[in-house]
Amino acid sequence: MEHFKKRLVKNGIIIPVIIAVIMSALFFAVLSVFSDEFPFTDNYVSISDYEKAKIIEAEPIKLGKSEISKRDIPTIAPNTVIGEIEAKGVKMPLIYDANDVNAMGKMNISGDSRLFGETGTVAASCYKADANFLKSMSDGDTLNINTHYGGFTYEITKINTINDLSLVKKQGDGVGRALVLYTDNSDKMGITNEYLVITCIMTSGIHITE
Repeated sequence: MEHFKKRLVKNGIIIPVIIAVIMSALFFAVLSVFSDEFPFTDNYVSISDYEKAKIIEAEPIKLGKSEISKRDIPTIAPNTVIGEIEAKGVKMPLIYDANDVNAMGKMNISGDSRLFGETGTVAASCYKADANFLKSMSDGDTLNINTHYGGFTYEITKINTINDLSLVKKQGDGVGRALVLYTDNSDKMGITNEYLVITCIMTSGIHITE
C-alpha cells in the first residue's frame, strides 16, 4: 500500500510540477528569441506587449472642407485603424499607436505623431518583413493616404539611412506638412541600428489647423 501511495504522489504531483516548470522555461526562452522580430522596442520582454489588444476601426467623418480644426476630428485611441497607405500598387492598413502584435502587417503611426494634414511630421513605421514596398521607392514617387477624415497625397523628397533612431523623426523638420516612413534596414534576423528613412511632403489634402 505504501508503495502505491508513493507512486501516486510521484505520478500525480511531482511529475506534473516538473513538466510545468520545464514548459514555463521553454515559453520564455522561445519568447525571448522571437522578440528580436519586433523592431523599435526595448530590449526587455514584457508579456503584456505581446497581447493582442482589440483593434478599433475609425468611423468615417464627412467634413466637406479644405481646411478644418483639429477639434473637428475625435481623439484617436491606440490600436485604431484610420485608413490605408498605397504606394507602388501595394496597400497597407494605417494603424495609430499600435502595440507590437497589432502593428504586424500595418504601417504604425507613432502615438506622439502629428495627424495627416497638420503642420509638422507624421511619423510611421513598419516591420522589415512588411517593408518591401518601402525599399522599392525612389525620389519623386507619390504615396496616397486614405483616412477616415480625408485623402492625402505625398511626394518623396529624400531617402536615406540613419543609424540613430532619435534622428529619424527629425528628417521632417523644415518640410512643412511632412511624412516620415521608416523601418529596420537590415536583412539579418533581429534588430539593428540602421533605419531606412523616407521623407515626404504633402502635395494635396485637407489642411488641419490648431
